Amino acid sequence: MHPQSLVHAIVGFCDGGMLAHLGPPDMRHAIGYALNYPNRKTLPLEKLDFTKVVPSHLWSQIKNVFLQSVWHMT
Repeated sequence: MHPQSLVHAIVGFCDGGMLAHLGPPDMRHAIGYALNYPNRKTLPLEKLDFTKVVPSHLWSQIKNVFLQSVWHMT
């Protein structure tokens, strides 16, 4: 259980990688998805702002690692 209810699901793979579904702590997202399945409908609900969830010192480190990775790919 995530204390702020932002992590809704995590899937682990055999290679050790993981994917997580993150969203605002609002069950209306899950209910909207269930009612509209298999389609995704734009809902008038709050979107998750990742920069507000992650502390600023960590966010700058994440951006630096990402930009370095992209730089090496080009």
